[in-house]
Amino acid sequence: MVEGKTITGRLPDFFVLGAAKSGTSALFRYMERHPAISIPEIKETEYYSKDSLYAKQKDWYLSLYSEVGEGQLCGEASTTYTRWPHTPDVAERIFDDVPEARMIYIMRHPVERTYSHFVHHTRTGVTRTFEEALDQDDIYVDCSMYMKQIERYLRFYPRERFLFLFQTDLKKDPQAIMDRVSAHLGIDREDVMAEGPIARNVSGSDHFVRSRTTGKLRKIKPIGWLADTLPERWRSAAFGLVKKSPIGRRLESGYKVPPLNQDTRKRLLDLFAEPNRQLEEFLGVELPSWSV
Repeated sequence: MVEGKTITGRLPDFFVLGAAKSGTSALFRYMERHPAISIPEIKETEYYSKDSLYAKQKDWYLSLYSEVGEGQLCGEASTTYTRWPHTPDVAERIFDDVPEARMIYIMRHPVERTYSHFVHHTRTGVTRTFEEALDQDDIYVDCSMYMKQIERYLRFYPRERFLFLFQTDLKKDPQAIMDRVSAHLGIDREDVMAEGPIARNVSGSDHFVRSRTTGKLRKIKPIGWLADTLPERWRSAAFGLVKKSPIGRRLESGYKVPPLNQDTRKRLLDLFAEPNRQLEEFLGVELPSWSV
């Protein structure tokens, strides 16, 4: 525990822990639609996983929840909270501050998540193969070792404090997943699909093109300010025109992510076989699609 550390003010009631590239952004945005839930505008505050924030930015963190309404629950979503041992012991830090917190952990086929994590890191340019990334950095595999991440929290929080979800279920029926979230948090059901489905995240190629075209323009203060004030649909439309331009097409053609090699997939399936079996036993579910 952290001795001598006192936090006052409103803190999150719940945490969406991850895993990264498993639908946390979509879940976060669906939760925004629930009137009984208040979450910060920014996702990935990373307060408990960054030493520099945790040591000195208490007031900033509390300010994120300064407008929580009466009767609302507040929470945050940071996928870095389940990246042990690449981040500090986040579970202990959260427990020190919010011992009654509820946790939501969404997962994805571990091989697909691992590869998607790598692709996410190539959004500004492809500099190495997936195989090279696996050999050079354990973070891609470690974040897909779900039981290892869960066990860090079970040292402090009982099983009933957790809601475990899967990305495939969120894609199939977002409302059913949000109904489970509402029940877990003890709030009334809300029709979160009235506004339609949440748009998917910007793809790697889109991010690559944006960073080399509109990304540069946004660094100019007047243009950056104007872009932030425009509705999202206008910004998306403007980017669509850029992407279809000769410059956009040329940039996109230069973004080549190596495909997932089938031998590498088989190696990862073998690696995750036992951890997946442990997860199935813990959750009391079967995950046959995760073995292929």
